[in-house]
Amino acid sequence: MKPSKTRDILEHLIKEGSITSWEAYKLYDLTRLSSVIFALRQKYIIDTYMMTKKNKYGDTINYAKYIYKGELNEWKTKRKRSCYK
Repeated sequence: MKPSKTRDILEHLIKEGSITSWEAYKLYDLTRLSSVIFALRQKYIIDTYMMTKKNKYGDTINYAKYIYKGELNEWKTKRKRSCYK
């Protein structure tokens, strides 16, 4: 995976708050969003929400929406602080 693709996805998540595989494909020509998300989760908190909708043929489809929650170190620090209040 090119570092620039990972950086593009991270910047998108920070700016927009979320991304789907369809958005990643349309905007960044990226077909393996899940592998980028896996790499980013080493340093960032990214939740996965499973979404459902109907496609143009009326079939139900499922897809993941990745939601950016912040840096992992910031979350750990906040959690430790709240334990001592």
